[in-house]
Amino acid sequence: MVTRVNDGKNTLKINEDGSINISSGSGGGGGGSTESGQIITNQKLDDIYTELQSVSTEAKQDVQITKLDDIYIKLSSNPSTETKQDNSITKLSDINNSIGGTSDVLATNDSGSWSSISLLKRISSFLSSIYTSTLSLILSQGNTTDVSATTDTGNFSIISLIKRSLVNWTTLHSKVPTLSTTSGRLNVDNSGVTQPISAVSLPLPLDASTSANQTITNSSLSSIDTKTPSLGQNTMINSTPVVIASDHTPIVISDIRDTSKVSIQLYTTNVIAPATNVETLITLTKSSGINATTTGTSFTISNGKRFRITSLNLAIRGSATATVTSNIFSLRVNPLGAVTTTTTPIIFRVRLATPTTANIVDRMSIPFPEGLDIVGTSTLQIGLSIISTYVNNAPTYDVLISGYEF
Repeated sequence: MVTRVNDGKNTLKINEDGSINISSGSGGGGGGSTESGQIITNQKLDDIYTELQSVSTEAKQDVQITKLDDIYIKLSSNPSTETKQDNSITKLSDINNSIGGTSDVLATNDSGSWSSISLLKRISSFLSSIYTSTLSLILSQGNTTDVSATTDTGNFSIISLIKRSLVNWTTLHSKVPTLSTTSGRLNVDNSGVTQPISAVSLPLPLDASTSANQTITNSSLSSIDTKTPSLGQNTMINSTPVVIASDHTPIVISDIRDTSKVSIQLYTTNVIAPATNVETLITLTKSSGINATTTGTSFTISNGKRFRITSLNLAIRGSATATVTSNIFSLRVNPLGAVTTTTTPIIFRVRLATPTTANIVDRMSIPFPEGLDIVGTSTLQIGLSIISTYVNNAPTYDVLISGYEF
């Protein structure tokens, strides 16, 4: 059975095989349906017809055909035109521009003319930033396997710092005493602080401390304190006198020199005098106690010590060829360093001479019963010089300086 529907402009034909054809009226020109529009319409009608074929009764198919007529009438009353299609294409182009392309750049703000893809890229950037921050926060929290932090500073995860806090809390908890089993209170050791004391009963016992007695005691202590000098040696007026009992046993007094002195010898023997009229420092050998000897022309006195010279022995021997000589010995002290032939002060000077007698000796021994003291500093040094005058055949000399350091 073939069904036709005509509205004066277009004809709808439903063939027996179920296909549908639409044909326009005899009038040509604009406003007619385009081929693409007809294909779309045919497809929709095919879908409707397929639905009609599923109807089980002829009556129901008639109803559907009636509805199909209504649809066709509506379609034919407002047929598709090229202008309408152009409008649709324009709208689709606008939609396409609004959506944008994959090459659209990321939107730099939330306003302005941006495609949907540009805005989606901006949203994606925000989500990526949030993801990075969230990941950093998660990483900062750490893992359950993180070890306890070793210090309160440095780069540690939150879990490591929490574990350190728990360790510290455990240590603190171990130092807190347990509550008393009888009173439910903490036991307190009051030995390190002053505690108020109250008497069980009054009056206080005999000789008990009172405020009045304490005032008297403080006054007496203050008086004693003013009469007690500070520690260390002081003048007599600032010292507390000491009286030895009349029947005191003898007090042994020892000289400090006997406990700390060290014997010192400076010597040389059979040395040929220098060139005539040229003053020269004498090289001496130093013997200090039982220590190894040393030699030199300038010697340091130990800082804070005292070198006490007890005797000076000098000797000049003329040559085998009798020659007159004059020899001057000078003991020099330099407070600031090494001794030279021009160093001052000269603390003593001695002259020895020989006549025109072969191998004759002139000697001098000078004792210092009270000692000739030289106090050492960190820089002070001593030395002995000689200047000999003769025509030829230099004499020889011997030197011995004896004393001790204390």
